[in-house]
Amino acid sequence: MTTADEQYDNDYQLDCGRWVTIEECYIGTSMLGFLAGSPENPRVIRRVIERLPERVQSTFGGSIPHYIKPLPEGSSLLPQFVFMVSLISDLISESPDNHASWLAICWLSNDITTSLPEHIKRETRAIEWNKYAVDFAY
Repeated sequence: MTTADEQYDNDYQLDCGRWVTIEECYIGTSMLGFLAGSPENPRVIRRVIERLPERVQSTFGGSIPHYIKPLPEGSSLLPQFVFMVSLISDLISESPDNHASWLAICWLSNDITTSLPEHIKRETRAIEWNKYAVDFAY
């Protein structure tokens, strides 16, 4: 049984050992903005993936660093949903001018069968934080 504290816990540990906090999340359709096309069409799949960085920046702000998870090898069908999450953590460096580190992660998926926090944790747990995140000042 899940307690209320566990159900809404936005902090979790990545595989690399770093603790992160879920700051914001977004779920939308992957083909947003495409009036015609098929999720099987390689050109549509490629175009959707090419536009993901723009979508992340417009969702969370133009300066947030981001990581786009690749589709699984051999995928021939575009997943229906795009998930984006903004995470924050402690500083990467000991710079006195910054306060925390942050990263937006984006992935495509058909899976919405688990709770949102569970899904986010599963999809982001393996991220190499120090490789993609950057420090920032509030």
